[in-house]
Amino acid sequence: MVENKKVTNKWVAIMFITYLSFDATSTLVNSVITSLLGQNSIDTIFCYFILAIITFLAFINEPKIIKFNVIAFAIFLILIFMFDNLLHAENEYYVSEITSSVRKAFLGYFYIQTVTDENIIIKSFRPIAYITFFSLFFQPFWSGSIIFESSSNGEFASGYMNFAYKMLPCIILFLYLYFKERKKIDLILFIISIVEVFIFGNRGAILAVIVFLFLYILFCMKFTKKIIALSGISVATVAILYILNNKLLDIYNWVYSHGYSSRLLSRLISGEAYESGREQIYTLLLEVVQQWNPLGYGISGDRSLLYSAFGVPYYAHNLFLELIIQFGSIFGILISIYLIINWLKIFLRRDIGKWKEIFIVVFSIIIPKLMVSSSFWVESYFFVLLGMMSVIRRIKLWKNKKILIKKEFL
Repeated sequence: MVENKKVTNKWVAIMFITYLSFDATSTLVNSVITSLLGQNSIDTIFCYFILAIITFLAFINEPKIIKFNVIAFAIFLILIFMFDNLLHAENEYYVSEITSSVRKAFLGYFYIQTVTDENIIIKSFRPIAYITFFSLFFQPFWSGSIIFESSSNGEFASGYMNFAYKMLPCIILFLYLYFKERKKIDLILFIISIVEVFIFGNRGAILAVIVFLFLYILFCMKFTKKIIALSGISVATVAILYILNNKLLDIYNWVYSHGYSSRLLSRLISGEAYESGREQIYTLLLEVVQQWNPLGYGISGDRSLLYSAFGVPYYAHNLFLELIIQFGSIFGILISIYLIINWLKIFLRRDIGKWKEIFIVVFSIIIPKLMVSSSFWVESYFFVLLGMMSVIRRIKLWKNKKILIKKEFL
């Protein structure tokens, strides 16, 4: 059972940790170099160099980490991009802008396939959470931060969304680890992280945490623990609502009195918390979908369409809209249905052990985000999720094969 042999090599685990901590560590390195030198062009190269060395060491110690299905998937993606370029040459500029990010994101598919032992992945969650937390925690307070840029009126002109989604993995991982191990330090770091994101981040990250809570309680907890967890969440919700109703303005004034700003607090106070600013994008793209284009508008076709309409290369801000716009009314809908069905199957399966918990963690980190922001092409965790679907499918095939072997001997 070569395909199902559990990889326990320490370099493979280090490689997995390094990759999933890449965004946070590269942000820290960038901020440090920029603060020291005043300019920076080597942070990403440096982080890729470290990742490449660790990957090489992992390969030397465990050559079987490169699997056939990873190579096949890479070839498949290359063919998609080549074929798409022939059909939709008009998108070449927008595709070229995301190409390097797509390469990095694809590595997520590779790295998750290298760690076939779910216990290694769970053990890796703690260092990933700590590295992410300590790499990003000081960014809102750091004058050399490359995430936040202050405008003339003191408001953060950018960065609130970037910061929130970069912090999101450690928030969900700390909460998951607290559920698993009941260590107070995990709960404390979770609270610190989510409060910081509430002040300096955005609503999407908070939504992702709620999605994780819902899925984990529903599919991973026993009945008694569900009742306890729901009771605790109910008390916490009442406390949060009380604070928002009675202390929100005080919190807002306190933040601003210390020289900081908060986009989310500003929106809550002004009553604009439920406005996304994406209504025009969704309206236009839904009208395009209704035109029923069977072949779609190609990779980054949503950017091309939105640039023609608004003069700015916005993107779809929704995973399923992006799939349908890019791959067409037939294939886009079929891919969307395939994803939804497989996600539901994994949520409902009882024979995959801790893989379900891991899947829910990764799902919560990336899918809520993709429903309101970003593009799946450039998201590492989306390709990690696709890789996990492949791993879980192989678990099922392997178990079925074991059952058939047992029947033959009976």
